[in-house]
Amino acid sequence: MTDRLRRMAHLFKPLVRLARPHQYVKNAFVFLPVLFGHRLTDSGALRLSSLVFVTFCLLASAVYTINDITDKEEDREHPQKRLRPLASGEVTTLQAVLFFLILVFVVVFVSIRFLPHSIWSIFGVYLGINIAYSFYLRKVAIVDLFCLSSGFVLRVLAGAVSANVFGSHWIIIMTFLLSLFMALAKRRNDLVFMESNQHQGNHRRSLAGYNLEFVSIQNQLRTTGVSP
Repeated sequence: MTDRLRRMAHLFKPLVRLARPHQYVKNAFVFLPVLFGHRLTDSGALRLSSLVFVTFCLLASAVYTINDITDKEEDREHPQKRLRPLASGEVTTLQAVLFFLILVFVVVFVSIRFLPHSIWSIFGVYLGINIAYSFYLRKVAIVDLFCLSSGFVLRVLAGAVSANVFGSHWIIIMTFLLSLFMALAKRRNDLVFMESNQHQGNHRRSLAGYNLEFVSIQNQLRTTGVSP
């Protein structure tokens, strides 16, 4: 029993890293409808939105796990991402799959037990889009950006449902455009990193179909005659 506990303790830190808790700040988009819907003083709306936030954190960790499983071989060739738990061998693929299933089970249990039915479909769409993204859609230029942006829009929609607030067209459009900008900036940073470290030969699938001229906002502004 002691050896088993020791192995579980040894696996705990890599699994936490696999879950990427530092990315949970993205799930704060759930609270935007509470803020703009003037429901900050509504304890019921805050309680339900907080539960949706926590559930989205677990669901996002499940998505990161699947993403790392599909990226394992590519990550091993990356000077920084090779240190990720799966790429480094700290966590096996089987352990990662079991971790994914546990996270999804907890999300399903919490959703059925505590959340409105309409939020279940949002979680399902989010999970479905991201699984499709991890296995195929990330290789399709432009479509991959829409997949990433849709995750933020779904967070806002879940927050609107939990706070019983109407999700206006304005907040949906602005969330989508902001997340699209962040996705383009991430692609640009990846391209700059690849070029500066001369990894053009080991191009990641997510960068296929992109180049610096395409994703550079400064170049786009210069082309249209607008000063950055």
